[in-house]
Amino acid sequence: MKQNHTKIFAGGMLLFLTLMLLGCAKQNVPTACFYAQGYLKDECVAEVDGARYAFLPREGEQARLYLYELDENGGKKRIVCNRKDCLHEKQSTLIDPCYAYSVCTQGLTTDGKALYAQSKNGDIGVMRFDIYGGEPKNVLRQDGQITCFLVNDGMIYWALRTKSDQHVLYRRNIEKAEAQAECVLPEEDGGYYAEIREQNGTLYLTEGKTAEDRMRLLCIGADKKSEMILENICAHTFVFMKNGFAVAKVDEEGNRLAVLLSEEGQTVTEVSLGQNPCMMLSCGEKIYVDSGFGLSEETRMLYALNEDGKELGKIAVPDDYGYMLGADHDGVYYWETAEQLKLVRIEPK
Repeated sequence: MKQNHTKIFAGGMLLFLTLMLLGCAKQNVPTACFYAQGYLKDECVAEVDGARYAFLPREGEQARLYLYELDENGGKKRIVCNRKDCLHEKQSTLIDPCYAYSVCTQGLTTDGKALYAQSKNGDIGVMRFDIYGGEPKNVLRQDGQITCFLVNDGMIYWALRTKSDQHVLYRRNIEKAEAQAECVLPEEDGGYYAEIREQNGTLYLTEGKTAEDRMRLLCIGADKKSEMILENICAHTFVFMKNGFAVAKVDEEGNRLAVLLSEEGQTVTEVSLGQNPCMMLSCGEKIYVDSGFGLSEETRMLYALNEDGKELGKIAVPDDYGYMLGADHDGVYYWETAEQLKLVRIEPK
């Protein structure tokens, strides 16, 4: 009888530990895919271990200068500062400011552990924020304009636009601020790098070269040689899919096409999006296209596509919604308005 009790106890403990581990694993899975899509804005949302973060304004002001953990509606759940006796929003911003205060509020993103953001003009650099509210740290100072950056596997990559109108891509160990920066791509005249992404050891960049803001999509392998995959692509449209990636490009007639590509960069299919400006996000096997960004509600539509380009649903987008912030398997997140700062999700059906 005692042996039976022992077996039942051991089995119960095993089940309990299994459930606990599954619960912990579930907590670390992001519930949505948030991107630093608004790298020219301070609207971005980032997610770490299921908690969402954004820069929000002080009461009665417009400038978003304080880092907060958000509640489910995008409101202020917790200011990201654990300093004893800090007055937070009432603390002086000139002398000993709150840890949550920063002028680096652009392109909020994460490496899965901490949060990172850059200054509006790129002249201060990149700051790292502790999600538990510890003192923020400047991890990159750089003369010139940082147009975009990426933190990945202990390295920081940044694209620099110099005062002589050249652009170049650097990287270094993020913990070694004094180390010599490594040049990944040499200087190019004119233009700028707009986005940096990484997947399976390959870097992808979008590069702007013309006044019409038509971009080129480049990839960089371990040999640091760049290869152009596609040209005439639209800004804010490069996304990864489960088995490849997608962009939107402009054809000779000015029509936008969603181009779905394999991991090797081969075109799988193209989907016509009309002539309206657009943005794209993805989550898992779904691709979301916001067509008519910046136009009226009668024109602006959100489409959901699968990896074969088949339309899964669509819905009108209110004209006062801003950038697409992120997406999950059911819909896309937006700030409802710049004034109310309510985080909403709409679902194409």
